[in-house]
Amino acid sequence: GGSFGPVTAYKMKQYTDGTSNVMMVGEASNFGLDANGNPLNIDGVHGIMMGSPNLATIDANPGGGFERQFNLVSVRYRPNAPAYFDGTAANPWPGVGDNYGTNMPLNSAHSSGVQGLLADGSVRFIGNNVDMLTLRRYCTRDDGAVIGEF
Repeated sequence: GGSFGPVTAYKMKQYTDGTSNVMMVGEASNFGLDANGNPLNIDGVHGIMMGSPNLATIDANPGGGFERQFNLVSVRYRPNAPAYFDGTAANPWPGVGDNYGTNMPLNSAHSSGVQGLLADGSVRFIGNNVDMLTLRRYCTRDDGAVIGEF
């Protein structure tokens, strides 16, 4: 129900929750924060130009696997959530790493939240303490759920 997905393009009519009720893009800085609030570099080896999977590879090998997805974020953690990127058992955030994994939290240099781009083109500030169910509904284009104030 998100706005972007593997080899998928959605038309505005598929935003059935309304374009002012769906966040399409969220802020994702090149650093995360550790449990003490210190920045951790998460530049990774792949930048924004990495893009999505190669359609020719998928078409040539149907059912034979799928290339990794880059530069997409699932909404698994609250904005600016502290994270550990050392790969040890102490890592409390599964799926987070310095290789642009899809479980990276939305993060920013703003200490209290992140910016989000709505499908209608407007920008909204989303606080670190937003209710996670509300945030997930805000990132889903077609669930029909009513989004409360936040």
